[in-house]
Amino acid sequence: MIFLAYLILVALLVLFQKYNAKREFKVFYSYLGLKIIAVLAVSWLYKSYYQGTGDMFVFFDNASAWYKQFQNGSIGFLQWIGFEASEAAAHILPLEERSRFFTIFLSLLMPLAQGDFMLLSFIITAISVIPTWLLVKELKRTGIKSWLIYASILFVPSILFWTSGILKETLMLGLMASIGCSYLNWKTSKGILPIIILLVSTILLWKLKYYVPILLLPLLGLAELFTANYKLLQRLSFEKKVMLFLGLMLVSIAAVSLLHPVFNSGLFFDLVRKSYESILSSKAGSNFTFIDYSDNMQFVIFNAPYAFFTGLFRPFLWEVNTVISGLVGAEQFMFTVTTAFAIFSIFKIDLPENERFWIISGFIYIAAMATIISLSTPNFGSLVRYRVAYMPIAWLLNLYLINKYLSVRK
Repeated sequence: MIFLAYLILVALLVLFQKYNAKREFKVFYSYLGLKIIAVLAVSWLYKSYYQGTGDMFVFFDNASAWYKQFQNGSIGFLQWIGFEASEAAAHILPLEERSRFFTIFLSLLMPLAQGDFMLLSFIITAISVIPTWLLVKELKRTGIKSWLIYASILFVPSILFWTSGILKETLMLGLMASIGCSYLNWKTSKGILPIIILLVSTILLWKLKYYVPILLLPLLGLAELFTANYKLLQRLSFEKKVMLFLGLMLVSIAAVSLLHPVFNSGLFFDLVRKSYESILSSKAGSNFTFIDYSDNMQFVIFNAPYAFFTGLFRPFLWEVNTVISGLVGAEQFMFTVTTAFAIFSIFKIDLPENERFWIISGFIYIAAMATIISLSTPNFGSLVRYRVAYMPIAWLLNLYLINKYLSVRK
């Protein structure tokens, strides 16, 4: 029923566009309308399929309880916002640091939501929608075709769906968009405000999904460095620049990652394996497996190629067994086709050097994220949700290369 409503709204919005002169206005309200339906659909999915359980309701209940602690005076303001420790935190807030941060963040929105589940769902979604739309506007100023940006960032069904409602991924997309938007705005304005927004967004994203900024920020910085036309770099051949780029990338990502306890404690490979085994223990029908190795480092390294492939292209159409998973499989089939076309296109076009470094940066980010997320999440239902961290970039990269090739052929 939700999917039917989704299709009806899309059809109505397409008809509506014929009578509205401003295209950008139409696109925004189309996106907003679909996000509203997505919020309702996600809530329905968790209430029906998950029977009222799942992390969405856990986050809401814990955030409500934490806000009530502040309301009745059991905790002070600094304790409520997470700046001071509290004995009550051990009984209400999750032990896992990222979930604790998200719960506190939701609690800060409770005065606006007034304890209402759906209202909080719409508020957190709006926090994601606004920077996402601002990112779209900034990307359009770079000269990228509007339809590429709209299709890859706004209207991919799985991305639109899994970044709606009370989910970490909803806030994550908003913070990633905020980083991208502030960076692009800084490039043109050179102002202080974009830098402040970028830093705040990075700190929040670090607390929510630390592995995203660990990869995103070094690659973003290096892409900026190698496309800025510094005289020292101009003396080097493209091949030498690529080697230097890769070397600096390894050093910078290693340096940034060591700032987080997961990496400086040496537990990264252990945690990936622990997450993998924890999900497999549920014995869900949509689980998938990798080759078992006794050593955790070998498990990650030797399974990385197939994990990368899985994180990008699965589930295949023959691996689905429900209507919902069938829709996911159809979307992945379309992505696989566009990827094949994009790979073909890249050998048929002559890309400027600056664009090459952005494409290299994007591919490295996508490859690393797809590998790690699929290794630690061997379940198609969870994988399609978690890979919203990189699929918008993957879709944009594919469509950009295809459009470049088609433009050359004209």
